[in-house]
Amino acid sequence: MKRVVDEKDQLEKLCQEPLLSRLKEEYHKKFGDSFETIQPVGGRRFHYDLLIDHKIRIEYKGSKSKMDIRRPWANGVQFLNGTGNSFSIGHWYATAFYPHLTILKELHGLSEPVPPYTEWIKDAFAQGKPKTPFVCELREKTNKGKRCYAFRTTFNKTFELSKEQLDQFASEVYNKANQVLSEKDKWLQVNQDTIRWSEKVEIPQIIKSEQIRKTNSDIQCQFTCQDGSVFKAKLRWGYGQCITNLRVDLS
Repeated sequence: MKRVVDEKDQLEKLCQEPLLSRLKEEYHKKFGDSFETIQPVGGRRFHYDLLIDHKIRIEYKGSKSKMDIRRPWANGVQFLNGTGNSFSIGHWYATAFYPHLTILKELHGLSEPVPPYTEWIKDAFAQGKPKTPFVCELREKTNKGKRCYAFRTTFNKTFELSKEQLDQFASEVYNKANQVLSEKDKWLQVNQDTIRWSEKVEIPQIIKSEQIRKTNSDIQCQFTCQDGSVFKAKLRWGYGQCITNLRVDLS
């Protein structure tokens, strides 16, 4: 929540003086054009942060580290935070994870019965608090999933994608990523005193896909593109470990 508040504050400052004049100056240098208005845009349904002259969609990335010229999103957290049910990997993971609910039930002494898969999966992909009695009790007795961290880590070590699954995931990621990137007309990077504008970005064809293994890690995959650029996808629980909100982040 703090990161969301911080970014909202940053966006509001960008639209005010003295930063506003600098944004306009750098914009003119880059594009040979000018704009009259710039305003923050809020809400998850938007895949951009700012709107110029009520029509030009801007993605903002602020950072204290060195700017990545080839990937303007690299200095931010991610360029897509998508729901797990939008990708096959979310369903593969959920299918593999479901039989382990009986272990969680015994491990934490839960009284509620394990719900049918068709009911549990609604909680797994939900973007908020659970609704099934079983997951509600699991959340309550594990301090909102914090006591499930070790269990999740152990399970994730057993989850491995086949080559066919990796190829399918890569295809889905490529299509979804470029769909989202197409909704960002321009990019704005701000690094302390440096302001950099750039044009619309498109991810080149993916030529290599691999699953990354890290200690105590979420499920991570790495994709190498034709131009040598690399980006990553991460499957994670977004609302408490083993509780709800299976998500896929692209960064």
